[in-house]
Amino acid sequence: MITATVLEGGNLRLTASPEDLAELHDYDHWGEVDVLTHGMEHYWTSGRFQPFDPGHGNPFIGLTEAPCIAESMEVLSNGQRMIVGRLWWYPQYELKDCIHELVKHGYVDFTFVN
Repeated sequence: MITATVLEGGNLRLTASPEDLAELHDYDHWGEVDVLTHGMEHYWTSGRFQPFDPGHGNPFIGLTEAPCIAESMEVLSNGQRMIVGRLWWYPQYELKDCIHELVKHGYVDFTFVN
C-alpha cells in the first residue's frame, strides 16, 4: 500500500514500507502509473488521489507523459475524465522512474501544479 501525504508546500509525498514494496516486487514489468494505480487503490476507489497517464489525453492536461495524480477524478457522461481539485505530477519522469525512487528511498515527491 502506498500512502499519500500532502506536504506543507503543496507537494504530494508517496511513501511505502519495505513490506508494502515487496508486494510490488515485479514492478519492472509494469508501467509507473500501473504500479501507482495498484498501490493507491485504497484511495482512488474512495474518490481520492487518482493516478493517471496524461499521455492518453483523458484528461488532457498538456503535452507530457509524466505520471500524474489528481486529487479526485470525475467521469462525464461522454467518457471524458475531469480533474476535480488539485493536481500533482512527476516532472523528472524523463530522467528518473518514480517507482524506482520510491523503492530506493521509501518515498517519492510529486510536484503540485497550481
